[in-house]
Amino acid sequence: MLDEHQVQAQAEKPARKRLIRRQDRDHSQRLRLTLQILFAALNVWIGVQFYLWVRWAESGGRAFEVSRPAGVEGWLPIEGLMQLKYFLITGKVPHVHAAGFFLFTSFLVISFVFRKAFCSWICPVGTVSEYLWKVGRSIFGRSFQLPRWADIPLRSLKYLVLSFFAYAVIGMSAASIAEFLNSPYALIVDVRMLNFFRYIGGTAAWVVLGLAIASIFVQSFWSVTSARTEGSSDWSPCSVRCGSPGTQAHVLIAPSARRRALRHCRSTNSFRSGQPSAPDVWSA
Repeated sequence: MLDEHQVQAQAEKPARKRLIRRQDRDHSQRLRLTLQILFAALNVWIGVQFYLWVRWAESGGRAFEVSRPAGVEGWLPIEGLMQLKYFLITGKVPHVHAAGFFLFTSFLVISFVFRKAFCSWICPVGTVSEYLWKVGRSIFGRSFQLPRWADIPLRSLKYLVLSFFAYAVIGMSAASIAEFLNSPYALIVDVRMLNFFRYIGGTAAWVVLGLAIASIFVQSFWSVTSARTEGSSDWSPCSVRCGSPGTQAHVLIAPSARRRALRHCRSTNSFRSGQPSAPDVWSA
């Protein structure tokens, strides 16, 4: 016999989410690929224009003149973090590299609302990482995953680096941030970033090459998301493959709903059945 507490616990148990059967063809991954290409092309255009602007400035105005693209400031996340804190303290938008402040804030909001979808839809680093392991999979027929004992320490490196810079910025006052942003170093920090790649040293070049090679063999090795499946993340487009090999659905669902959908596919043997039926997906 169930006691009163057990009966009450069962009564308060949340109802299972409604099962939704998709009948229409999903185009989210085609849209994601289009956005990836557009944002990658945009960043290439920004990089080329910024390089031409630096060459014009270095030549004393004798080279081909172009304007400085403000979008390059999106590649200065540490300065963007400092600008955000300055804005939160003073309520004033920094006048140095102001575009970096708005871009960093936008990226932060997108990451909080859509989680890792920013890295899998917009960020060119995530795009490069994704297609590197896809190239490796097409060549070798499979992609590899690191063992758990190696995956967790390597994945924690990005959080250690983030914690270091966050700790440094949190300890700065508004006056010290303003002093740094107006310093000669901060005024040309974007040029310094470009020169790092223009005159890259041997050690840094080997590190970048090693990361690129590792990304070919290990899925999402270089990706800041450390996602294990295409576009996988909390509330990001994921792939639920059911039915025939050419039938799949890419939907925006939560991890718990994704796991239920995959269990449903396995229980009905939809991965091997060859039936072209639409997959079942639980609403988030």
